[in-house]
Amino acid sequence: MKNQKMLEYISALLALIYGGAFLLGGLFMDTRGKAGDVGSAFMPVLVGIVIVGLSAIYLVLLLVKKGPRPEGPQPKEPAAPYSFKGVLLTSALLLAYVLLLPFLGFVLSSILYLFAQMMLLATHPTARQKLLYGGLSLVVPILVYYIFTNGFSLLLPTGFFG
Repeated sequence: MKNQKMLEYISALLALIYGGAFLLGGLFMDTRGKAGDVGSAFMPVLVGIVIVGLSAIYLVLLLVKKGPRPEGPQPKEPAAPYSFKGVLLTSALLLAYVLLLPFLGFVLSSILYLFAQMMLLATHPTARQKLLYGGLSLVVPILVYYIFTNGFSLLLPTGFFG
């Protein structure tokens, strides 16, 4: 049980560090929006703030969490399966996404990445879930592209499809 608690502290601290790095990276971007529009640094800064805030809340909750449970028989909680295979495959998918982004463009590479990531995270997806994942993988990148290009006046990579 102490190992689990230590892993929780480590993950909270790593998330805090990661969010801080993301936030700093966004703050040091030297890009501005046109005519008062939101610049391309807006989303990295926003994501960094959210990650830092959530990891700080998680860390505080871990610190104020009470000690051992009351005496007596306790139902055994099933341990969440943790697999380095999933972590490595997710890292490989992210690397492929970043490498394919300039060639395939934001929309196509995001569609492929989202579908592959959802299939990886779903242990045994049903046909209905696969259809849902495919639909989400199509709709979300197109919607994000539309919002960023028309709402924020930002350009996203278009790839060789132009």
